[in-house]
Amino acid sequence: MLTKEQAQNTDFIKSILSDYFDITKIEIKHSSDTYNSFAYELNDEIIVRFPCREVAKDKLIKEHQVLNILQNKISLEIPYTSLQKTPYLYLWHKKIEGDHLTQDELSKWTSENKKIFYKDIAVFIYELNKLTDEILKTIRLPLWKKFEKMDSSEKILDFYEQNQNFSTDEKKFIKSFLKTFNLKNDNEIIKFCHFDIMGKNMAVDNDVQKLIGIYDFGECAIGDIHKEFCQTALNFNYETISKIIKEYEIMSDVNINIHQVEGYAFYTWLEFCYRYNASDFAISGVKNKIQDMQCL
Repeated sequence: MLTKEQAQNTDFIKSILSDYFDITKIEIKHSSDTYNSFAYELNDEIIVRFPCREVAKDKLIKEHQVLNILQNKISLEIPYTSLQKTPYLYLWHKKIEGDHLTQDELSKWTSENKKIFYKDIAVFIYELNKLTDEILKTIRLPLWKKFEKMDSSEKILDFYEQNQNFSTDEKKFIKSFLKTFNLKNDNEIIKFCHFDIMGKNMAVDNDVQKLIGIYDFGECAIGDIHKEFCQTALNFNYETISKIIKEYEIMSDVNINIHQVEGYAFYTWLEFCYRYNASDFAISGVKNKIQDMQCL
């Protein structure tokens, strides 16, 4: 396992990888507080990821196994990975070319191209869901339990009542939500899901306004598909997530409770802001999601 010091030393990383790659350029792609993987881009075309802890090692191996099963079964481009186990375990794949996507950028797309995007995301989720039984026959996947690890609504509410970054009306809205929202969904639909379909994991061509591919399957697991849509709702507004859900419902004949989806997304932002002590990014996320919640 790499240490943090080794991970920041690109000459050391290059010495590990040079037996397999002719490296002319290496760029660190992970943040200083990365939780799962040390990531690098080689020659502007190869992505390499080393686990930074034992649990992350298992996740990389799982991701590799899952992606092997998904090859040629998904409409969008996904990574085709290789796993190297010595002298350090790492996963690598050819980079999927494209930019990340934000709601602001998506808002600039034409109506027709946005419709195609909504359907592309819905098809991607549906294709993964359909492979649930096949994947479970081959891989023992965990149940996705992000919300079980979050702090209680009581702790979160106390934080917001003391916080000066939110108006009286915003605090009232947050209090009402935390007092009434139930994290337990009595109508779960358990399927194989990506669980990280966010703008940072999308490759798009903004010139032609098209989604090219989706990557980073490290969170993939079995779980409630409402939580799958929740992850996308963290980055995109109510209009976007509602139209993705509508496309999904048409092709799957499954009803999705958008109130539950947006509730999960709002709770995630509230807990994130609490956990990171009201960073500007987190405050903005909470305020944006309040506006979405008021659309329900």
